[in-house]
Amino acid sequence: MPKVETYNFSKRKKDDAEGFSGQFTMEIPETLAEAVSMWGEDVVLSKATQSVIIDGQGIARRVGEQGDMEKVQLSINEWTPGVAANRSSGTSNTALMKQLKALKQSDPGKHAEVMEMLNAKEAE
Repeated sequence: MPKVETYNFSKRKKDDAEGFSGQFTMEIPETLAEAVSMWGEDVVLSKATQSVIIDGQGIARRVGEQGDMEKVQLSINEWTPGVAANRSSGTSNTALMKQLKALKQSDPGKHAEVMEMLNAKEAE
């Protein structure tokens, strides 16, 4: 049996600091069969498909930031909706910059060596 859920909403305009807000209630199905009964198979499939596409786009954006477009397709092919995606196997640029800064302070010689290796890799 569908359950009644309460949801909040708000709208703010740039020039209106207060805007407006409120709540509404809505019957939400607890099973797929209830959803199909309430809204119809076409709507349930359409909404599920839209959600999966949006999740896939999120994965593609995260992987695409690394610049390897082949890896984007591989990530999508390996992904199963509803199963958490591996967000990153590497270190973020911010974390890497912090590590390099700390290395420069603690071991300037090692820092110079790492920077040399990075510059050589970049030149390839």
